[in-house]
Amino acid sequence: MYFFIFSVISLLSLDKSAKSRKSNNSNNKIFDRLNRIL
Repeated sequence: MYFFIFSVISLLSLDKSAKSRKSNNSNNKIFDRLNRIL
């Protein structure tokens, strides 16, 4: 469980540093799902 949260956070941080447009949308969807789970 903690590893899954850590991987999502790392993905989000990587996307912010890369500032890619397409992966930003998918990461937002993943973040919304994580918020619903938590």
